[in-house]
Amino acid sequence: MIKSFVVTPNFLKILISNELLLKEFKEFYLTVKNKVFREILFLIDDEKENYREQYQIIAKEIAGKNNVLFYLIQDFLLKSKFEKIDLKSYSPTELDIDFFFDEAKDIQNPVEINIPYQSLPTTEEKLKNCIQKFTKYAEKIIIFDPYIAQHMTNFSAKGISEIRSSMSKIKKAKEYQNFEIKIMHKCNHKASIRKILELILINNKEKNLKIEILSPIQDKDQNIFHKILKEIQEYKKDIDMRLEENENDTTNNENNKENKKVFLLKEKENINDLFNSIYFQMFSKDNNEPFLERNISNKILKCFQNIKWNDYKINLKIVNEYGADDNNHQFYRKGILVNSKNNNKIVMCFGKGIDIYEDFPTKKEPKLRKSRGKDQFHLEIITDPVKKKQYTTPTRFNSFTQKTLNI
Repeated sequence: MIKSFVVTPNFLKILISNELLLKEFKEFYLTVKNKVFREILFLIDDEKENYREQYQIIAKEIAGKNNVLFYLIQDFLLKSKFEKIDLKSYSPTELDIDFFFDEAKDIQNPVEINIPYQSLPTTEEKLKNCIQKFTKYAEKIIIFDPYIAQHMTNFSAKGISEIRSSMSKIKKAKEYQNFEIKIMHKCNHKASIRKILELILINNKEKNLKIEILSPIQDKDQNIFHKILKEIQEYKKDIDMRLEENENDTTNNENNKENKKVFLLKEKENINDLFNSIYFQMFSKDNNEPFLERNISNKILKCFQNIKWNDYKINLKIVNEYGADDNNHQFYRKGILVNSKNNNKIVMCFGKGIDIYEDFPTKKEPKLRKSRGKDQFHLEIITDPVKKKQYTTPTRFNSFTQKTLNI
């Protein structure tokens, strides 16, 4: 997915007096000058020796003497995306450097760079290699998907189904469950994000790495919960009406009226408890302030706790489903945005969704999902700068603002 290369000052000095090697290095440049490859090929600069400064010195020395090398330095090396690494502290193998040009023999190795696309299904090893290469220079990683909060919790149509079941049981005077926002037992998003975090962090050397999981709470989910609360309010009014009718009923004996009254009061008590259990999942008991974001965030973040990851900052950010700009963009893209230490931005599209693993709660490990037609799961680096900005629009959305409930 992401390729890296090192060109030492020593290698450039060899090229000055070796036309054959210079020609081969120019061929390397011609292979990777395509704008797609320039987005995924990173020049590695030595953190301590600052190779780029030495490139400029060499370019000044050969200006007017070796035009080919001069322009390769100016138009290729100095204009390439780059990252700074302490090269002396690690071997090229440890750093996973794809092309390391230091001696004459290094240019003789074949150069192969593929279009940055990985379809699914694939193997665990290929996926691991893909994710680790993609994130290896990251300082901050944003994992974004519009369905994380909706699919990981029951604050969705699933929760409404639970509530309706409880309402039905209350009407029949059966045992019921009050509502509580909880994590779904079987959840592909949960399993997938945990596996992706594992692949990112297993060999990560950047201890200051920050990871942000980004998702909206969808408007339609807020709307259906507001609707069910209003429905329960009407239900309570109906009970009050039946209580009044029972009180004024002159055709029934007092014993039957009292039994019906006890039944209706218990029904009212239960439905009121159910109402409160829903309401206080969304609003604070202390001051009636919006509480939904904090409640959902706390529950989701617990799914991504791991003692091995304690050194890293993993946060969840809930945002609005729609942007605040004039275009009113909706959050619907799924992918990963990598911000490097040198402020390079790399974007990976996940096609149908970030939920590339299928969760099997009774088994220890989830399994990679299979592709599904034209909307298949896949991994693709977005290389066009305009598309990259469009694709990451949700990462610039405002923090979540909870809707007002009018009842």
